[in-house]
Amino acid sequence: MPRRLAQIGAWLLAALLAGLLLLPLRSQPPWDFLQFYVAGKLAASGRVAEIYHKPAYPPLVDEIRSSESRSEISSAYFNRTPYFNRPAFAAYLCAPFARLPFQTAAHLWILANFALLAALVWKLPAWLPAGAPLRPWLAGFLPWIWSIGLGQDTLLISLLAAYSLHLALQKREIPAGLVLAGCAFKPHLLAAMPFALLAARKRKMAAAFLAAGAALAAISAAVAGSTGFREWMELLHSRTTDSMPETMGNIRALALHFGFASGLAAGAVAAGCFLFVLRQGRLRQSFAAAILAALLLGPHTYLQDYSLLAVVALSAFDRWAQYALLLPWPYFYRREDMLPLTLVALAGLIVLAARADTALAPDTAQTCAGEGGADARNSACAAV
Repeated sequence: MPRRLAQIGAWLLAALLAGLLLLPLRSQPPWDFLQFYVAGKLAASGRVAEIYHKPAYPPLVDEIRSSESRSEISSAYFNRTPYFNRPAFAAYLCAPFARLPFQTAAHLWILANFALLAALVWKLPAWLPAGAPLRPWLAGFLPWIWSIGLGQDTLLISLLAAYSLHLALQKREIPAGLVLAGCAFKPHLLAAMPFALLAARKRKMAAAFLAAGAALAAISAAVAGSTGFREWMELLHSRTTDSMPETMGNIRALALHFGFASGLAAGAVAAGCFLFVLRQGRLRQSFAAAILAALLLGPHTYLQDYSLLAVVALSAFDRWAQYALLLPWPYFYRREDMLPLTLVALAGLIVLAARADTALAPDTAQTCAGEGGADARNSACAAV
């Protein structure tokens, strides 16, 4: 009975915190949804080559504003120009939403994100070694809820990454690589993954991942053209993409807060720990380390990108570390920066490196992720 009451309390707390954060959705669409809708309109009208061309956006935004003039959406929502900064192939994924009225599409986008959240809460503990008591904390996991509130797409990346790892643990390497390549609409979050797969001797998975990723890159290059590629590079360095770097969750932000020397030292520690974990050649630890290294060393790391921290927690850490990573303590950090999460990611890499020599062998790790009781899996994986 006490355990059941604790579970009920956890679900209620997660629902309360998430509900409070998502209250703005009652009066306006997710803040970042506009960029996906506009990109979808450009793709649906055969103008995908213009998705990085800034002058193409204001007329479309004005058109949407005019169509929503009788709605309750605040004028501030449209008094900005959101630019799409994903690879060009991703614009086609937004096209079905752009064929609907703006409000309808926004509501469907929110529902889709909630469906992804439900799938993650349901499937992650089944795919990776974790027990049912973690489910309420997954349901209230701040980066996922933040992503829903903003209208971001990182819940999909979390689901694809987790399922890819699950397939790899089942020795289904080629499907695992193809699924992982589906995350390529945010390529900087996968930058370190090829090294992790090769270090873990998952050559077929790495080949499938790189081949599918190259195909998507080729599609993007073909539809955007050389001019579009140049405009994309400019956009990635503009204020719309690179806004407020001191609030990011990466080494770059640490350097801005504590000085270049501190950032350089933290970057060296992160890179060194990542390489040390790779030397051990264990898939789950290498997979998790690649995610943490990409978050820390990447140029743009926002709160929604830390959605992948849940995959890290369930794939490579024991139960108590999972609770430390997933409990809703970030809700109570009131500053705008992400220093606590940045330090947690750095600490995670250090722990993975420190435990690398005592981690389970690959076959044992696969057994832990397979069928069986959750408590037994957590007990067997306690050294990971």
